[in-house]
Order: sequence, then structure tokens, then C-alpha cells
Amino acid sequence: MLPFNKINRAFKGVGIWANTYICIPLTRSHIIRYLIYMNRTLILPALLIILLLSGCTRIEREEIISTYPGCQKKVTAIFLINDTEKTKIKSFEFYKTGMKKREYNYKDDHYYGDWTYWYKDGTVAAKGLFNEKTKEPFKGIGKGTYYWPEGKKMMTITIKKKKETKESSIVYYDKSGNSYFNENLPTDLRDNIHLTLSMWDRGEI
Repeated sequence: MLPFNKINRAFKGVGIWANTYICIPLTRSHIIRYLIYMNRTLILPALLIILLLSGCTRIEREEIISTYPGCQKKVTAIFLINDTEKTKIKSFEFYKTGMKKREYNYKDDHYYGDWTYWYKDGTVAAKGLFNEKTKEPFKGIGKGTYYWPEGKKMMTITIKKKKETKESSIVYYDKSGNSYFNENLPTDLRDNIHLTLSMWDRGEI
């Protein structure tokens, strides 16, 4: 005889109210039924959690794609990984200082969405948007704005899809804010833009 045992609803079948304190003799069958009930209450929620987690095994992981001499990271990418696929969703290029130089977004392993370039000091060199998926970033449908190292607008590029061809328009700006097109672009401004972009590409600015 065990006094004041808290009886679980597992004993409902023998006419005892659940969660009440009474004094009864505990038989072997009572104990077995109680243990079975407790196992169910613990195991079923655990199984439910495992099933939910197994259906959501999608993780993001950044991997180093290339490095500078000395093993310092140069290009990295973020991949979305699940049980059967590994998909690139973002990539970065870095200066030797560790500052970001380029950033692209991807969709279905194609360039898509926002992109940004930076100068060595961290100021924005260019930013834009791919409106359609593309394998070639400099030929993608979309638009981009480039900036002088001082922060003023240097040029805007817009590429539109026209039937089966692409139509591009470029507007150039000097450091005073005056705008030009290919037809009236001064030679010295053209050379200065070319020099600035080349120095940026080489990682000098």
C-alpha cells in the first residue's frame, strides 16, 4: 500500500480519476501502463521536433573560392545547401586589406538582383540591379551607376531588352556634374573615366 500517489490518466481504465491524490495498492499492470503513457508523452513530441527539423535542413555556408598569396581570402561565396543541392546565392571579392570590393547576388546560379562595388577606402564605386538572370555581369539586363572616388556620379548605364536584341544607353558625368553622351564626350573625360576604372579594377584605389 502506497499512500497519496498521484495517479496519471493512464489509470482511467480502472475507474480512477486522473491527477488526484488517493491511497491505492499499485499493481504491476498499473506500473506498466503508467510507464507506457509517460514514454508516449515524451517520445511523440521528440519525434515531431525531429520530423520538423528534417524537413528544414537548409543551411547557408560561406566558402573561400580563391586567395591572395599568403592565403588571405580574395573571393568567397555563400551557398544555400540542402540534402540534394548546393546553390550559390551571393559572392564577394575583397581587397588585400580585407575590405569588400565587389558583391553580387544570384538566382539559380546566375547573376540577379542587387550588386555593389567599393573603392579601397570603403566608399561606393558603383551599384546597380540585374532585372533578369545572366551569366555575364557586364552584359546583363538592368542598370548601374558608377561614382568618382570623391562620391560624385561618374556614369550611368542602362541595358534594356528590345525584342531579340539588347539596347544600351550610357550617360557620362564630369566632376562638376555636367552630363555627356558618346557623341559629345570630351576626350580628356573619357580618358579619366577609363583610368579610374582601370585603377579600381587593379585594386589601386
